[in-house]
Amino acid sequence: MDAGGLADAARQSLDEVARDTGWSVELVENLGAARLPPAVETAALRILQEALSNARKHAGTTRIEVVLSQDTDRIHLDVRDYGVGLAGAGGARGLGLPSMRERARLLGGTCVVEAAPGGGTHVHAQLPLRYGLVAPAS
Repeated sequence: MDAGGLADAARQSLDEVARDTGWSVELVENLGAARLPPAVETAALRILQEALSNARKHAGTTRIEVVLSQDTDRIHLDVRDYGVGLAGAGGARGLGLPSMRERARLLGGTCVVEAAPGGGTHVHAQLPLRYGLVAPAS
């Protein structure tokens, strides 16, 4: 991510997953050329990578869509698969979903994982561009 920023790193992650799985992948982004704070870029990329890993393990999908967008004070990451959804994933209870939520929370953001309309799973993370690190939950 050092050289190209979040959008380039997201594209590389998606290209790698597409190569390995044969999935159809789509990335839509409006981040522009300006770099984001390193902690925000890192958290967003790790959340994306965990969402892709979960989809590989549990979704049974052939298609992933990722949207990276920025508004005045936040970055938004949406990852959508078209697989079996949360209920069909067999109730997997690993560390992936809690770690995505915790990464967002530590920056003062949120990460919600929910059933997507029409099937599949939708991950939506919002990360503030100006943040004060939050203490880990005890």
